[in-house]
This record gives sequence, structure tokens and C-alpha cells, in this order.
Amino acid sequence: MASSLFRESARTKEVGVVDLFAKIAIGASGAPTLNVAASKGVASVSRSTNGEYLVTLSEKYPALLHVQGMQVGAADDITFQVKEEAVLTAGTLSVFTKAAATATDPDDGTTLLLRITLKNSSV
Repeated sequence: MASSLFRESARTKEVGVVDLFAKIAIGASGAPTLNVAASKGVASVSRSTNGEYLVTLSEKYPALLHVQGMQVGAADDITFQVKEEAVLTAGTLSVFTKAAATATDPDDGTTLLLRITLKNSSV
């Protein structure tokens, strides 16, 4: 087992960088279920339309720095694209999952993993 006590070790010129992680199970018709225990800092995930998901954070942040996504257990590859973000005003970001440049729901029974890097400082 890994130690549950970690120290800040990232080297960056940005002040107050934080990473949030989300683990999302995908059901029939792309329906997402957020694994709350594995998604600290993420309040909810909902499907807006085919291949589009609204991620609501537990808090608002001054800026979005980066989003990385991965699909686990899929037969086909998908890509991730941030459609829009409002982390400062609403604490949300909208993410597309795409196959061949078309918004596509991830496969039923797969898991989406997101890493959301934010700035937690106004400096």
C-alpha cells in the first residue's frame, strides 16, 4: 500500500497549482456515474448530449490550466476536448468525448478518468 501522506513535489512557475481527479463509470446511453470516493473536489458529472459531459467542481477556481482524459476498458479509442470552461464563475467545465472528430458517448461499461489541473491563486 502507498503511504497516505504525500508532500507537494511539483516544480512549476505557476502559483497554487492543484490537481483534481475524477473517476466516472459509463452506463447505457452514455449515462455517467461519478465515483465520489475517487473524485475528491468534483461534485458531479452529468451528460448534456451525445458525447458531452458537464463536470461541476466542489469549488470555484481562478483558472483552468489543463485537462487530461482517459477511457479504461474500451474497444475503440476516443479523444477528449474541453468545449468550454467556467471554473471561475460557475465551477464547471464541459468536456467532449470524440471518435473520428464526432462527439460520441463512451462505451457502456467503461470508465473515464479525468485529471483536472487548476490554479488556486490569483497571483
